[in-house]
Parts: sequence; structure tokens; C-alpha cells
Amino acid sequence: MNKKRKDFFAVVILLIFHMAFFSCGGTDPGSGNVPDSENKTNSGNETNSETETDNGTDLAEEVYKIDMIPIPAGTFIMGSPVTEPDSYDDETQHSVTLSGFSMSKYPVTQAQWVDVMGGFENRTIAAWGKGENYPVYFVSWYDVIVFCNKLSIKEGLNPVYSINGSTKPEDWGRIPTTDEDPNITTWNAAAMDRSKNGYRLPTEAEWEYACRGNYPNKATERNTKPFGIGDGTKMISGMANFRTTYPYDLNHSPPGDYDDESAEYVYKTTKVGSYPANNYGLYDMCGNLFEWCWDWYKADITRDNTNPTGAVTGDKRVQRGGYWFSDGMYLRSAFRFYTDPEDRYRSIGFRLVRSSEQ
Repeated sequence: MNKKRKDFFAVVILLIFHMAFFSCGGTDPGSGNVPDSENKTNSGNETNSETETDNGTDLAEEVYKIDMIPIPAGTFIMGSPVTEPDSYDDETQHSVTLSGFSMSKYPVTQAQWVDVMGGFENRTIAAWGKGENYPVYFVSWYDVIVFCNKLSIKEGLNPVYSINGSTKPEDWGRIPTTDEDPNITTWNAAAMDRSKNGYRLPTEAEWEYACRGNYPNKATERNTKPFGIGDGTKMISGMANFRTTYPYDLNHSPPGDYDDESAEYVYKTTKVGSYPANNYGLYDMCGNLFEWCWDWYKADITRDNTNPTGAVTGDKRVQRGGYWFSDGMYLRSAFRFYTDPEDRYRSIGFRLVRSSEQ
């Protein structure tokens, strides 16, 4: 049965929960202040019992290294089949062709974030996962493009992003933290030059292409599977960090989202790489944290077919992948979510991309 729908109320509920229960009233990261409210980040006075660290692992030895995985150029069918249970009407299938790129093996970690941005930037707390190899969260889209350019400059690469013609984040002014910030129009005009060899966010199409992994007839196959890990048909306990009491399985009766009250879930982030990778070698593309993409959100992207970059303007930026409190259906490769670029939530992180042959 075709259950494809635009479940408006489900999206509104998810958005409200995402924005209210998981929100953080952030401040300018350059100010050294931590956000307040019930989601207040820790001041750095935690005891060792509260903070998890990594000892004697390969990750600890190269804790600041950004491992990049080459993703080959190609064509794929973006979106979900009309027969995919619990899909949405902004997931219409269409063919997209992409140039090659490389993508970070893991989401950016807390250690990597602090290494680039400075110690005052560690806003994370033990309640939602804290440690060198946990993914960073409480980062806005604006924070992230600053990180990308700072990391590029640090490594002697050509920065991808510019504002008012400058690639130096110190020239960009105060980072907006509300939609009424006087700098927000300037920051929303940020430009991306994909010919540069520095770090950047993936486009939405690049993210989905990488998430789906490699499979037979990828350029033409329209009967795609919901997930890019395992056999692609299900999202159950042990496959990713998500709310496993609401798994997803095409072979369940009825197929798709269902309840499993016997399951237990983590209820916070886990260390990057804690769950199986897809066949490109990418970890945590499903669950753990939503991941920022470059694109402004627009519902109909079916006419954007070659290296698409989303809408020219907008008020919401795209996120993909689901997070640790998402139902399994929201970890599907085609699921699209979006929020204000100034928002800092404990449910959103990011990973990096560099353009091909870099």
C-alpha cells in the first residue's frame, strides 16, 4: 500500500520537540559565554566521573585528524519511491548527477571542534554525551561555516566560504544567534566556491548520495531501499543510535514504522564510529545527530539535476540523518528536515566535505 504522505502534524510535533525540548539559547561563540536555559552547557567544572575520555585507542592517538573518504562521481535517484512506507511528499524521486568529492569518515568530534575553535567553544555536557570522540553539538549553521574556513586556513587550504568577499571569519562580524540579529542578512548571503580545495558542508544531494552507499545500478535504480546500512530494509536496535522503541522494517506487518516497547536506547550521543559503517566506510550517517547541509530548504528540488546546491535564498537550512531520539523512520536516507541556521541544538552536528581530487 502506498503510504506516501505529507504528515503535517507529525512534522510539526517533531519540529516543536526538536526546537523546544532540545533547544539551546546560544550566544556568539566568540564571546566566550555559554548558552543559558535548561539546556545550559557545562562551564568546564565537571568531575572525571562525568566526563568520558578515550585511552589507548587509535582514535585517541589521532584525535584531531579529519579522516576523509573518497566518494566517486556518479548519478543516483534521489528521494524515495512512492511505495516506501512513512515517506513524505518532499521526497519525490529524481535523477541527480554529482562530481566526485571526499567526505569525513565520522561527524566532527568535540576534540576536533575545540582544536580549531578554542577551548571556550566546548559547550557539550555529559548528559548528552561528552568526550574527545563524541560528536560536537550545540553548533549553528553559522558556527559551522566559521569552523570550515578556520580549519581550511589552519591546514593551508583555500577556504570555500566568503561573506562580503572575505574568506576570513574575523571579517564577518558577530555570528547571528536570533532571526532578529542585525547581522543575519549579511550572514545569509554567505557564498560557496566549490572550486576551492578547503573544507565545507555537504550539499543535500551529496549527503544523500553518500548515505545510500554503493549498490547495483545506482544511476537508474528507482526501487531504492530506505537505508544505506545493513540490507537497507530496516532500522533496528544495534544498527544506529536512535529511539529503538520505534524501529522500522519493510518486512514487518504492516511495513515501516512500528512500536517495540521492549527495546532499550541510549538517550544521548555515542562516540563516533560506535555502530556499523555503510559500504563507503562512512559512520553515523544514520542517527546519533542530525547533520547540517549547505542548502536552503525548498520542497520541490526535482529540477535540480547536476551538482545541485538548493534554493538561492530561504529561511531554513537542511539537516539530514536523524538523531538519538528520532524514530527509525526519520533515519531513512531520503528524509529531509530543516531549521533556522542560527539554531544551536543538542540534536544537530555536522560532517565535512572537500571537492573532488583535493
